Parts: sequence; C-alpha cells; structure tokens
Amino acid sequence: EEFPFGFEYLPRVKLREVNFGQPGVESHEFAVAGELASRPGFQLCRHCGKVRRKGGRERASFQHGYDCKLRKPGAEESEADYFDSLYLFRELESEAVRILLPLAEVGSSGTRLQSLIAALNLGLRRYFRGDVGHIQVAHQSEPACGESRKHFLVLFDSVPGGTGYLKELLRQPENLINLLRSAFDVVSRCECREDETRDGCYRCLLAYRESRRMDEISRKAAEEILGKILAAADTL
Repeated sequence: EEFPFGFEYLPRVKLREVNFGQPGVESHEFAVAGELASRPGFQLCRHCGKVRRKGGRERASFQHGYDCKLRKPGAEESEADYFDSLYLFRELESEAVRILLPLAEVGSSGTRLQSLIAALNLGLRRYFRGDVGHIQVAHQSEPACGESRKHFLVLFDSVPGGTGYLKELLRQPENLINLLRSAFDVVSRCECREDETRDGCYRCLLAYRESRRMDEISRKAAEEILGKILAAADTL
C-alpha cells in the first residue's frame, strides 16, 4: 500500500489516438480521461473534406479541393457547407506492457513522470542493444475508488500486430526489473553527476526522442524513483 507498483503484458490491445484539433481555442471544453481541456476539433468542407482555417472565407479558393464547388469563382459558402466540429483518430491492434505507477512518488504529470519515461526509453535501448523507436510510451489513467484515478505508463509496439519485442521482454518478470536496473546504473554513475549545473545529459536521459520534453527531464528525479522501485523489487 505504501508503494503500489506492478506491470502486466497485454498480448493484444486496441490503441486509439485522437486529434482534438488546435489546442488553446476556447470552445468545446470537456473532459477526456479525467483531463478537462478545450477540444474544438476541425471544421471540414462537406464537399471536398479540406480543413477550414482562419480567414477561410477570404481565402476560400486556396482552401478547397480543385473539384470543390466552393472553389469556383463567385461561389458563396455558408456554415451549412462545413461540418461544425470533427475529430480525427487512428487505431491499431498491437502488444503492450502496462505499468502501474506509484502515484505519490511519480505523479500524473511534470518532471517526475517525464523523467521516468525517459529512463524507460534508456532501459529499452540498453536491454535490446539498439534502436527501439517502434516501442513507444504513453500515459494512461482510469477511474478508481471515488474520485481518485489510477495512473499507468503503457509501453506499446507501434507496428500493427507487434514485433514480439515486448513479449520477449515479459517472458520473465525479472526482465523488466533488469531493464530498470540497467537504466538506474547509467543515471547513477553518469559523468554529469560531477557538474552541479547539470541534471542530465545525452549520455544518460536526454536522448533525441525526448527532445520535446527536455526541460521536464531530471536525472536526479529518475535516479530517486528507480532507486525506490528497485529497493522494493523483491516484494513485488
């Protein structure tokens, strides 16, 4: 109860990624997976399927498909010519590993979560001894008791049907623990520890695939979280 942590292999899972449109637009606000946000979607032309952008009426001839009737000179468009709010998604079936997060230690967002994701990516590269760009990590939450939520990290194979990498990883439960231990060995011994102004480097966590989240990745945070997980590994 003090340190909830666990993982499971999912041999067949259906994954969906939804594009809710341009963020920051104050419209169509509703909650998804417990997160309240504006989700305006896309306005699409009913005749050609092109996305309507800002200034759409002034630049209509540049927005529509070549055979669209609204592209013709003098054509007048109205709101009825557009789908009001449409969401885009893609779906695939693959294999995955779901990891229950110790929420009190990791949290559901921010530095500690992103640091653990970076550490998992580091461990994957070392465990499989090469590029594993097809294995991606996503955050998932689901309702628990009352208003609380359980939070997970999901390692999934982005190749439809899966490549067998994750099946191999979870062939023995100790393999995932060894993966985490391998990442811990790197972050706890990296040369950047000697520089007080640095909290990570490209030899440990700041790999290219984490570049968008680089300001949220901390070697110290990853070392602390991995250390607590490994200290409790024998009691899992």
